[in-house]
Amino acid sequence: MKQTKIFESFSVIKSFSVSVIFILLVKTLMMSQAYASPVGYTNFTDWNNAIGLANVTQEDFSSSPVGNFSAGLTDIGSFNIFVDREDPGPTIDPVFLTGISNIFDFSNGTNAFIGNLAIQPFFIGVYELRFEFDTPIVGFAGTWESPVGDDQLDIIVNGETVQFDDSFLPPDEIGFFGIVDSMASFTTIGFSLRDTLPGTNGEIFGLDNVFIASTADPVPEPTTIALLGIGLAGLSGAEVRRRWKRRQLIKKQ
Repeated sequence: MKQTKIFESFSVIKSFSVSVIFILLVKTLMMSQAYASPVGYTNFTDWNNAIGLANVTQEDFSSSPVGNFSAGLTDIGSFNIFVDREDPGPTIDPVFLTGISNIFDFSNGTNAFIGNLAIQPFFIGVYELRFEFDTPIVGFAGTWESPVGDDQLDIIVNGETVQFDDSFLPPDEIGFFGIVDSMASFTTIGFSLRDTLPGTNGEIFGLDNVFIASTADPVPEPTTIALLGIGLAGLSGAEVRRRWKRRQLIKKQ
């Protein structure tokens, strides 16, 4: 009987050890995901592949009220826009103009979001606005007009900053840009437009034809499945060995 208890205690210890290893492996995987950073894309196909099975909706601002935003939170349907000032501040405008710095060059005349954060000359400042979403999203994209060369646009997602610089889109150019954070969903996007040179004004960026990728039903990644398999196999194996040894001891008695 004493020998039986020794074997049972040994089996319990082995089973507990396997469980601890499994928990540590899963925790390591989760920590590696938590420290992942959002990634910027300049090609729609690459961005679309990165969002995986996420549900995509589009906002073209065609139903949004034209004009300046009032200070505070404004619901435009697909998401909310928060601004801390009204004049100067972001606007929704129908865009017909061509060849003018910092303005979208769209000939169809549909509305576009103009991130007008203009400040007075001879002053270096940072102004912020943010988009707030009702449900978590994993990706955000659209057609952008980048700020002029002396301005820097920072996009903040999950506390991480993606600098909208020349590597994504040359200054004062129009093109696609998207962000994906495949490891952690988010409900807000912050924008910080910095005037880096004194004596200039007109700090503006443009945005239209926005794509919003909301979270889909989670699908376990291959690494996660493998870890679960290893852990469950270890637990099952330890239990089978414990029962087999116990039956052998009973037969010998």
